[in-house]
Amino acid sequence: MLPYFDNKIILNLFPPPKFLELPYVGVDLSDQSIKFIELERVGSGLSIKRFGEKVFPVGLIKNGEILNRQDLVTLIKKFRRENNLEYVHISLPEEKAFLFKTTVPNVTDAEIRSNLTFQLEKHVPISISEAVYDYDIIKEAGNNMLEVMVTVFPKKFIEIYLAVFKDAGLTPLSFEIEAQAIARAIIKRPQKETTMIVDFGRKRTGLSIVENNVVQFTSTIDIGGDAITEIIKQTLKIPDSEISKVKNEQGFTKLAVSNELYTNLSTIVSALKDEINKHYNYWQNAVDQGRSKKIEKIILCGGNANLAGLAEHFCSSMKIKTEKANTWANTFSTDDYIPPINYRESLGFSTAVGLALTDII
Repeated sequence: MLPYFDNKIILNLFPPPKFLELPYVGVDLSDQSIKFIELERVGSGLSIKRFGEKVFPVGLIKNGEILNRQDLVTLIKKFRRENNLEYVHISLPEEKAFLFKTTVPNVTDAEIRSNLTFQLEKHVPISISEAVYDYDIIKEAGNNMLEVMVTVFPKKFIEIYLAVFKDAGLTPLSFEIEAQAIARAIIKRPQKETTMIVDFGRKRTGLSIVENNVVQFTSTIDIGGDAITEIIKQTLKIPDSEISKVKNEQGFTKLAVSNELYTNLSTIVSALKDEINKHYNYWQNAVDQGRSKKIEKIILCGGNANLAGLAEHFCSSMKIKTEKANTWANTFSTDDYIPPINYRESLGFSTAVGLALTDII
């Protein structure tokens, strides 16, 4: 059976003195930017101590692959100095990860890892010597077995990221795929529904399916918010400074400033919906075969989830409950605390928040 006591629960009940406690800092590194957020304990709750973001020039990182290491180190080093960062939890792009579900005996952690070592090459196209992996327990599977989700990265990929951050003067406490960090932030615990998360970024959209608080499927779609931005700019002939307002207030709705804009945006939105629907149907086939639970909800996050009308369109066209994320679902209640990040901006900080919560929940 699972251990009765959880170290994280004990830490929450009996937090260590401030001088022994490492900061709760999450760093989200993407192709376009680096973001961080630091949480701190205030009484029995949490609040935001600091946060920040730096946009990168094009060409430093592409699809998670570091193309210009030296310039990236220089920018991260400057970001670290400006924000006085040292110990951090860091995101990794799921494009480079392999995920698989399996069962293992309910034994010690060391014995589980030994068992997974023998299973690894059956599930991923890299050898044991070239792999770095970790696992999350999904549930008890009966007969003293556990169902686990295993995340595997190529060792060389991890070593490159580790070297970049160390060269920039940061000390990584952990690495985690973006999708799992996002799930930790936005899915209120304890989770009762199987949920699809749509992380609508600038260049791409990440899809993940979360069951029992564990990410069990990820995929990436090469459709991002920059395409929306360009359509708005070209259709309406407006300056960059006005694009966000059009996105957030009119966007993909019948109240859009012109029928032409609505029609032009339909091309991108429909393509995104079709890709989401394809993965949704793939999962539902697994449900029909008794391997998974039905997806009951879609949650939108990422900076471009702010596009007006997007959630409503998915809800009506896919016939499934769809909503924008609450980035603070497991951090604090906005009834009791007003964060210094507004709601729209917070959707782009979901990964960083989830990483900062690593040692808390």
